Amino acid sequence: MSLCSSLLAQDKATALSQSSRGLARLQRACETAKRSLSSSTSATIEIDSLVTDVDFNVSLTRAKFEELNAKLFQDCMDTVTAVLKDAGVKNSEVTDIVLVGGSTRVPILQTKVRLHEERSDELTTPSQATKIARARTSL
Repeated sequence: MSLCSSLLAQDKATALSQSSRGLARLQRACETAKRSLSSSTSATIEIDSLVTDVDFNVSLTRAKFEELNAKLFQDCMDTVTAVLKDAGVKNSEVTDIVLVGGSTRVPILQTKVRLHEERSDELTTPSQATKIARARTSL
């Protein structure tokens, strides 16, 4: 979102921060691009008349997305490390990992969790965990 805001400010000298509707539209478009980048290598953010007849269009690659969010992803991994340490649990004692939240389908974050836990198997998303639980209870 900050990348898009700064690009818009450079190009048009537009006061996006004064338009709550424009900010909301930009945030929705950025969230859509984030979800798209979980399954493809590039996404385009296009918003017509974002602010006073200003159209916005930017292409974003997964690599650029990962670069922009590297600090956030590292913060996530620091949290994982701290939780395991506080719980007194070793990586080898972890049997299942369930990722929850908006960024859990981001490939680089999944890779970092696998490497941290020294795992090669699939991670479980909340929807997969729900399906597994339903299947077990229906037996």
